[in-house]
Amino acid sequence: MILQLFQSEDFLLDLERQFRWYIFESRLEMPEAVELAQEFKIAVVDALSFLLKNPEAGRKRFPQFADLEGTRSWRVSPPFGRFLIYYHVENEQLFVDRLIEGHRRETTDQG
Repeated sequence: MILQLFQSEDFLLDLERQFRWYIFESRLEMPEAVELAQEFKIAVVDALSFLLKNPEAGRKRFPQFADLEGTRSWRVSPPFGRFLIYYHVENEQLFVDRLIEGHRRETTDQG
């Protein structure tokens, strides 16, 4: 089953904010910055395409909050793996809520 995609305003703002950061604040030369921003957008679109076909693939999140029941997360592919897509499925639609930067704790980290 392939779901319909609904992207929240917050998600679209998150995506635009990061895209603009790569172009205007990454300190790369403009051609490289634009290329990186485009690669980021492609990685996000690829992740969304995967989730439309595999909505149960994401990790369940926030079980302690009833109003966030059903929320899942999926990591964007490397080299953008520090970004998580938060989403939920409702009425045969994939609702993409946020795109948030979050760093993984490596197994060698203490604490």
